Amino acid sequence: MNNEKVHENEIIVTADGSHTVHSNMFNCSFHSLNGAIQESRHIFIENGIDYFVKKTGCHTISVLEYGFGTGLNAILSYLYGIDHKISLIFDSIEAYPLDFNTIRKLNYAQLLGIQDSLILQFHENKINDQICESFKLNLHKQKFEDFLVDQQFDVIFFDAFGPDDQPTLWERPFLDHLAKMTHSNSILLTYSVKGSFKRALKSLGFSVEKLPGPPGKREILRATKI
Repeated sequence: MNNEKVHENEIIVTADGSHTVHSNMFNCSFHSLNGAIQESRHIFIENGIDYFVKKTGCHTISVLEYGFGTGLNAILSYLYGIDHKISLIFDSIEAYPLDFNTIRKLNYAQLLGIQDSLILQFHENKINDQICESFKLNLHKQKFEDFLVDQQFDVIFFDAFGPDDQPTLWERPFLDHLAKMTHSNSILLTYSVKGSFKRALKSLGFSVEKLPGPPGKREILRATKI
């Protein structure tokens, strides 16, 4: 596996050829080493946005993401919206944004057939950034706990670091905070199927289902607000 040292983080080439970043702060990577793009696409696009579109027939969807990270989930959502003629309003929260030296070295533009300048645009500190006619990005550079808006989102990408790395984000007090920004039929996607997390979601009125995971991950979780 090829590694490239970048300041406080490390770029890693995953099994599908796409980059992820290893955070020295949390001592873990942003994506599965079995394939960053295929993991993000499987969990958040196929079982998230695409599922919601097919279930509801909606053509304008609001997304709230916990953990902007490399911006990969947002970029894949943008591409999905273009391909399927879906409008997306995408809010993402990131307390520890990557430096632009790291961002410039990510290989997503090459692999996804988009311009490097578009990758950089996703990482700029902007609210109401109209990336294109069908995709608006609101990037909130703050702690997850500090984000609360009077809005209910259709799809939640819960892509924080894992329960062992950021345990309070996977527990009931924080999830109470999150649940205020959901409505009946909102869905939440994440890679963790930890029992205490599932029980907390159920206690907040979500139905929970385990789904087959991407390569290297047996199961993922989708929760639907009842």
